[in-house]
Amino acid sequence: MRTRTDADRDRTKGRGKERVSSTLPMKRLPSPRTSPVSTWGRRGLATTVLLLALSCKTKDVHDAEARVDIAFLETNDSAESTAALGRLADQNPRALAVLETRAKRGDVNAYIAAWQAQLRGSSWSGAFFHEGLSDPARAVVAQSALPRKDPKTAELLPDLEAAFSKLPGPSAARIGALIASLGAPAKPAVTRALDAARTRGSMCDALSSPDASPEALEVFRTVAPEKRDDSACTNLAATRAETDDTMAAWLGKDAEPGLLVNASKRGSLSCPRAALVWEKALLSRPREAQMPLSAELVATTNRCAATMDPVMERALQGTDESRAWVVAAIDPQDRNLDRLVRTCVAMKAVALGGAGTSVRTRERARDTVARGCSKALAQAK
Repeated sequence: MRTRTDADRDRTKGRGKERVSSTLPMKRLPSPRTSPVSTWGRRGLATTVLLLALSCKTKDVHDAEARVDIAFLETNDSAESTAALGRLADQNPRALAVLETRAKRGDVNAYIAAWQAQLRGSSWSGAFFHEGLSDPARAVVAQSALPRKDPKTAELLPDLEAAFSKLPGPSAARIGALIASLGAPAKPAVTRALDAARTRGSMCDALSSPDASPEALEVFRTVAPEKRDDSACTNLAATRAETDDTMAAWLGKDAEPGLLVNASKRGSLSCPRAALVWEKALLSRPREAQMPLSAELVATTNRCAATMDPVMERALQGTDESRAWVVAAIDPQDRNLDRLVRTCVAMKAVALGGAGTSVRTRERARDTVARGCSKALAQAK
């Protein structure tokens, strides 16, 4: 039987053990917050997340197009971005909407993208150009994306003609030059432009472009003379004749006298080109058309004696009409005859008579030789 003393002894022993155990050094466990393994684990996770985020971010326009990232392309106004939007617009309405916004701001790259779509046969390009060309504020920008002389551009002729008719002066001429470059398909549009007095001048300015097609220039030459009744058309005949043999021949043979006179008076024709034009006139114009041209013939001969001298010689050797024209136009007392040696030699032959030479022409030639050609004939010996 346990006594109270034994129980007390046991309790005393237990307290002693507790005291002894409480004084032993305790090993501290590492804190999760300071554990090297835990720290590197979190850093690795963060790095992994960052790399994943970077790998998901669009890098450039090419990447944006591949990902169909319209938001990225919308914030990038470069030509490359706009071209990518144009390709995506074939299937993506949002891309097309961004292109339309840029077009309304006058961004030519939007229309260049639309032209590429036109080449691909995309359904949206026609409506895109229709809207741009219908807006006078954007029409010139829209047409600048369209290449001249291209059959695909001719598909847009109705919209181009409508834009041309709405615009004034130089803007209309720029679109007109594009129309005039499109060859046979554009002939009706060129004809209508010359028919209307309001658009006639702009079309003649457009036809001055080096890209104007032979078909468009043929329309100019074959319409009724009143359809060329504009100063721009008069200037066109003169400037084109300087480089275009067909226009030069037409100006000499068939054009209204006023066009030929203007070309000579302006001095826009160099002497070699003036000689070409006047030779056509001298050998082709009927007698009734000669009188309005005689004064300018003489003025051109005085300005370009070296090149006109052989032309006048050939005219005096031609038909009686051409001989009569030259003999009647030259003043026997004109001092410039001293520079026309070949003309005076041919004039002497006319004065001596010959088959087909009228009496009046022969007598006038004799007077010119006697009074004005003595020095020139002396040089010829």
